[in-house]
Amino acid sequence: MIVSIDLGGTKMLTALYSNDQDILDSVKTKTPQTTEGDEILKLMLESVKELKKKNSLNDHDIHGIAVAVPSAVDFKNGVVLSATNIGFEHYPLRDKLNDALGVPALVDNDVNAGIYGEFKRGAGKGKRHIIGIYPGTGIGGGLVLNGHLYRGANGGAGELGHMIVQSNGRLCGCGRYGCLETLASKTALAKDLVQLASTGKAPSILEKVGTDFTKIKSSHIKKAMDAGEEAAIDLVHRAADFLGIGMANYVNIFNPEMIILGGGLIEKLGEDFVKRAEKGMRDNAMPVLLKDVEVKIAELGDDTVITGAALLLHDEFGVS
Repeated sequence: MIVSIDLGGTKMLTALYSNDQDILDSVKTKTPQTTEGDEILKLMLESVKELKKKNSLNDHDIHGIAVAVPSAVDFKNGVVLSATNIGFEHYPLRDKLNDALGVPALVDNDVNAGIYGEFKRGAGKGKRHIIGIYPGTGIGGGLVLNGHLYRGANGGAGELGHMIVQSNGRLCGCGRYGCLETLASKTALAKDLVQLASTGKAPSILEKVGTDFTKIKSSHIKKAMDAGEEAAIDLVHRAADFLGIGMANYVNIFNPEMIILGGGLIEKLGEDFVKRAEKGMRDNAMPVLLKDVEVKIAELGDDTVITGAALLLHDEFGVS
């Protein structure tokens, strides 16, 4: 059996997997906001201990551990490069886990794990060239090329949200201007929606969260659309249009068989949003490359990251 962990900015999901990579049990805990990576490591080890106790397992029953983190990762060395809100800055997580548990450990980016899970068991099963796009706080991306997860020279491939789609556009958190995630992420939508709320054009947003964009959830955006608030609907349509432009660029560069869209925003906005983004893609990509491209919504839900991480541990290290 192996343990797989999906470490998020607000919560951590830890699951026990069978030798066939099926979930046997799981525990969920809050992720503390800390600058101390060792505090997060301690929480991980406590979660592993809890799973072992619940399932009457000994140390030798656990054959490996996989962890997916919201950060670029030096995969070769198992180092989390930068997740400062949870205390990881060039943090050697793989070696620390290995030392603490005495089993092989794998550490990878969470979107890499997620798209690998979809490739093996979800929407992308049977395909060999897949792009995964996950709009949320930013826009995460993952690449499966020729049947293998592609990480790039230093583990940072797939930063699809930082493709510039608007010259001299909005300032992005990366320090550049006009990145896709400044126009098509949940955060971008939230910032625009609070401006509408302050002028009376998004009354449902004003009623639910006021003008604090950090409190806006994907469900609030969907409710504003369902209420027929035209200004909010126009914002969402614009986000889908820009996402489609980004998707077109990815088609032109990677020539994929499939693009998978996932995450909470996609789950809430659903097929209408995805279809509009797909239209934007088909209007802007090279026609010769579009013929065989499918666009699908991710299928594995909350389990996509932990499942992908568990499968990576099995496939890359032969651990089960």
